[in-house]
Amino acid sequence: MAALFGEHAEEIPAVVKVIAPAYYHANNGLKHLISGASLAKHDEGFRELSELLSRDFKERNHVPEHIKDITLDKIWYECDQWRGNQPIPSSELAVFSISTTVTKVVGPGGTNGFCHIEKLRGHVEELKGANILYFCFGMFFVGTVVEIVAFFIESKESHHPSAAHK
Repeated sequence: MAALFGEHAEEIPAVVKVIAPAYYHANNGLKHLISGASLAKHDEGFRELSELLSRDFKERNHVPEHIKDITLDKIWYECDQWRGNQPIPSSELAVFSISTTVTKVVGPGGTNGFCHIEKLRGHVEELKGANILYFCFGMFFVGTVVEIVAFFIESKESHHPSAAHK
């Protein structure tokens, strides 16, 4: 039962919001972004997506992990190749303005970074995996405890002297 519910938990937004809030907000932000809108600091999903994009930027540009002053100001969607009215996936990008305050990793005035939408979508999906797994284990554990308690209660009642008179 727990595994079944856990497997389908991601189909129920209210459950996902509780189990994997970072995924929930990042996914909503990504949907908003792909619809052609940009994300600013106050928008849903901006914080989660900016953390993912910042991490990706650091990995691609070999920025040491101890550098913490990288900030993203805005994220937007760009696609320069279309087939009819459908974007070609390899040309879909999440573009972001990035700056630093102390280390000047990106130089004065900041710069624009990018990440392919599919790669960003993969990073977003990673946010839910562990949480759903932990939820399934939690549900399994709770179910097991309930079954054990019920077994001992039933066992105790069947050995109780008044149970023989029933």
